[in-house]
Amino acid sequence: MDPEVIGAIIGVLATLGGVILAFYLANRLTLNDSMDSKSGWRKELMNIASKDEITLADIYRIRASVRYYPYPYSETNQLSFRWMSSLIINLCDEYFVETYRDKHVASYKCSNSSNFQPNVTISPENDEIVRIICRYLLKYHWEARQKMQIFRRGRDLMNIDDDEPSEDVARIIQLILEQVDKINSSSPQNIFQISAADQLKDILNTAFKKLTITTRRYLSK
Repeated sequence: MDPEVIGAIIGVLATLGGVILAFYLANRLTLNDSMDSKSGWRKELMNIASKDEITLADIYRIRASVRYYPYPYSETNQLSFRWMSSLIINLCDEYFVETYRDKHVASYKCSNSSNFQPNVTISPENDEIVRIICRYLLKYHWEARQKMQIFRRGRDLMNIDDDEPSEDVARIIQLILEQVDKINSSSPQNIFQISAADQLKDILNTAFKKLTITTRRYLSK
């Protein structure tokens, strides 16, 4: 076959492949934008992160924004997004909800109105932990949108690698630990504060049951 004809065919195929790839990526981005705009996922997290007072209802919103159930820590790399998402779930379920649910029920009992909607606020130290979590989720989501990896079998093609240790997660953990220290040092200290700080430490210790060399390296930065 004439080399010029072969070259022309190759050129046409390359152009066609480029068009198909561009269409595919544009379609994925449009779908992602549509799902985000309809669900209001980012808007909800940004609203929570910018609030002066965080409520128990906000905790439920954050919990609804992550996985239905956590990955077992043993099946994820420490300081990866999967690991962090499991920690966020456990903080929501085992710490925030458990700590403030009784206040929520008590608010209903104290009200004489059947239409009363209790607005249970959480402590200032815990407020900041919630904001830290929201900022992390927003940052990860934004970077996942920017770093598209196309050919990844069996996983969301528009996400970045979410099971590799990240310096961002290490910074988040350090910020949370600073808040735990503030809860411990707040004055006057009461039984509720001591219990809350201990509960937070237990959840973090469970997540860090076995520190790897990589984890130590990231946390030491």
